Amino acid sequence: MKKNKAFQPLLSVVMPVYNGEKYLKEAIESVLNQTYKNFELIITNDGSIDSTGRIINEFMRKDDRVKVIRLKKQGGISNAMNVAIKNAKGDYIVRTDGDDICSSDRFQQQVNYILSNPTTDVLGTYFCVFNDDRLKACKTVPAYIDNIKNGMPPVHHPTCLIRKEIFKKYGTYLTKYNNAEDVELWFRWFSQGVRFKNIPKVLYKKRIHSGSVSIAKIKSQEYLLLKINLIALLKYKIKFSRKGYLRVLEQALYLLYLTFGLDKIYKKNK
Repeated sequence: MKKNKAFQPLLSVVMPVYNGEKYLKEAIESVLNQTYKNFELIITNDGSIDSTGRIINEFMRKDDRVKVIRLKKQGGISNAMNVAIKNAKGDYIVRTDGDDICSSDRFQQQVNYILSNPTTDVLGTYFCVFNDDRLKACKTVPAYIDNIKNGMPPVHHPTCLIRKEIFKKYGTYLTKYNNAEDVELWFRWFSQGVRFKNIPKVLYKKRIHSGSVSIAKIKSQEYLLLKINLIALLKYKIKFSRKGYLRVLEQALYLLYLTFGLDKIYKKNK
């Protein structure tokens, strides 16, 4: 019996990458090996100067679902994703990163869920974290919708399948929040009634390596997260739980800790 194409929506898989030669091949293969086949993979090459471009070209020659957007200069992850979304043809945007691994049934499970739950706008999943190539030691990280009231993301960004119309209606990523752009987006969307859900299964494997998040970016990221939480409270009028308010206080104290170099003093006296 022929499958009804109405139940096979086109997905636009968005993968921003900058100098990702070490793990890119494995990441792309995990997308192309999905049991769900009706998708395009849009890779935004964000001004890479390594062999990232060559790797992408090799996959493009083998599979016409692979498309590339080449940016001359690195503009950051938010810009890279916005450009890809603008060029996406699919009904849904699927996020993934160029150094991680998607479970082979990830797309199928997410499509099945969102077609059965038409009120869901953003669908995430659990994921697991592993160091470099130690995939067997992947540690599960759950996701809970109630996290947003605690000042935390309700979904894990690279695990998400999102209705494309949501971007058109409520806006895309803001480049000034690079490295925390997803958190601001979730709060902004949540305040406008966007509905989030999670599949409580590990369908994504996130790799932690030396290039993932540099220590130099931690202070900047902590500042952004504090700023975004304050925006959520004051601008978007989201009511936090007691745990959420304590988290904001904790972020402020940690930022002071880093700002005054107390981490260096602590390490020196340890």
